[in-house]
Amino acid sequence: MRLVKALGDRILVRKNAAPSCHIRIPCIADTCRRCHACATGAGHVDRAQDDGAGSALLTIGGVLLLWCVRDFFVPGRGSLAPWDPPKHLVVVGLYRFTRNPMYVAVMTVVLGWCLLYRSVWLMLYGLVLTVRFNLRVRWHEEPWLQRQFGLESEAYASRTGRWFPRLRPRLKKLSLT
Repeated sequence: MRLVKALGDRILVRKNAAPSCHIRIPCIADTCRRCHACATGAGHVDRAQDDGAGSALLTIGGVLLLWCVRDFFVPGRGSLAPWDPPKHLVVVGLYRFTRNPMYVAVMTVVLGWCLLYRSVWLMLYGLVLTVRFNLRVRWHEEPWLQRQFGLESEAYASRTGRWFPRLRPRLKKLSLT
């Protein structure tokens, strides 16, 4: 094994390693688990598939997030900042399919991180974040939207799913009284 200094980053190269270690892996810190596993051969498996899936999820999540931010600014005429919320109910773009695509995009990014870094702590963080997002949406955002936009918000909520696209619109129960 030899350690090479290149462009200020530490690069770990292992000779006679499994195929996924024949490439140079940049280390951000000496304690990088991926590099440690490659250097020691401990628990070594071909992780290219996980890396590809993780990178794909990071890219998809980032693009979705930027798309949602754009929809807040342009049609919604507001921002993500609590002191400047959208003036109009945003029901275009990804918001046509789900009421919270921005949170879904963030969770997609976190899932990509989990795959790339194979970290139990990141997975735990993702689970806590998911619960927090759900509580925030149910207890804060949905009541605020109902107060702010009234019937428009109610109709929108009946057409779209909270987290995932709805296959068919929810029908209201008819009362015969």
